[in-house]
Amino acid sequence: MGRIYSGQTSRSPVMPTSYAYQASQLIHGISKRLILVIIFLSPLFVLSTIDALRLTGLKNILGDQVIDNTVVIFSGCLLILVVFLFHSLLSSKKILNLWADVFERNSIIAGMNISMNKLSKEEALTAIAESVEEIGQPLRRYFSDSRDLKKFIDVPVGKEIIFDVLLDKDIRGIPDDLRNVLTEYGAVIIKIESGMVDADKVTTFSRLLLRYAKETKNHMGLPVIMGEDISDSAYNLVNTSQNEIIKRIVLVEKPLVQS
Repeated sequence: MGRIYSGQTSRSPVMPTSYAYQASQLIHGISKRLILVIIFLSPLFVLSTIDALRLTGLKNILGDQVIDNTVVIFSGCLLILVVFLFHSLLSSKKILNLWADVFERNSIIAGMNISMNKLSKEEALTAIAESVEEIGQPLRRYFSDSRDLKKFIDVPVGKEIIFDVLLDKDIRGIPDDLRNVLTEYGAVIIKIESGMVDADKVTTFSRLLLRYAKETKNHMGLPVIMGEDISDSAYNLVNTSQNEIIKRIVLVEKPLVQS
């Protein structure tokens, strides 16, 4: 998560379209190279058939040396095409992953905004249950059975860290199905700010996440900062940072009171 394309931030509606166009162009290029692969592969098949069937008449006409040289030339060209094709496939995979990442991020942001009536820890927690498909069902079932939200709110980690909302596999008293999905998906950590979220607050949050990862050895599935307003500096930091933790942070803009 948290990359940019053509200078657009993660909140830009142009990004998914840009990734889609990029992926389409790469796939189109792969299709053209596949046609060339077939073109170069066909003579190799014919020459191999001639040699395998011992068609001496044709071999005498063409000559063994000509056949061998032709096979070498076409094999070399085919190898070069396959290398370029493999590179294109890797590029396509990267673009498609970015595209999927943008949609996942945007769907989580949209889902949380729809589910929340106001900016609060309880609302954020219930919004996660509605917006994150991987952990939603066991989390909703737990809420329905116990109605205990406090277990995941203001959770201390170590002696100095307290997260506004924390869902991870180490929390005591959660059912096995929820623990299992949190083990696979990773921890969900939410920081709620009453004012504007700027680059400094993103950096501070990332340091807490790093300390959490070092102390617990747990994988982070979804780190979120929510605030009344998200500054451009915060979006730019998340989108351009080379820090893996910062790149994973999802920024959710939500007013304190929904009008």
